[in-house]
Amino acid sequence: MLLALASAVVVAVATPAAPTDRIDDGIAAFSRACLQVRGDRDKLAAAAEGMGLTPFAIEPRDGHDWVDAFRGASLAIRLHHIPAQSSPTSDSSSVSTRIPEQLICAVDVPDVSGDWRAALEALTVDGAPLGAGREPGQDYVFPDEVEILIWDLADGSRIHGSYIAADRYLELSVNYPAGF
Repeated sequence: MLLALASAVVVAVATPAAPTDRIDDGIAAFSRACLQVRGDRDKLAAAAEGMGLTPFAIEPRDGHDWVDAFRGASLAIRLHHIPAQSSPTSDSSSVSTRIPEQLICAVDVPDVSGDWRAALEALTVDGAPLGAGREPGQDYVFPDEVEILIWDLADGSRIHGSYIAADRYLELSVNYPAGF
């Protein structure tokens, strides 16, 4: 999801904010819009409006049935819904893999500099700092230039911090557990 939407969002967000401030702004927006709202579309729209963000259109990617998106001077917020689906396995057999319904909230922060990892590790979630993330396993396939850390939360949510150093682009996302 990161690479497919990065260019659309970076074009949509262009600003003169200090790069180090963008990390803090992005993490604050992620906490408010994604971790506190937890995927409620109406509450996300209200939170985005409260942050001075405006709605903008992004076409849903294949497999997604809707995307709500909001942008401001230095960041964008997206909420994606992906219905449950089946996909064939890679061994060309007639067996298919069931992919559960997903709801994903993401904050895109272009033109970032500074230690995004330390800033995200300090984010308070459920009353405690998020702490050190883990590197993705073999089930994640991204180009080498994409740095990723993952945090699994007690409620089944999974946070991803993804950074492309060459583009100075940071995406913070949370996949909510089934049933949201």
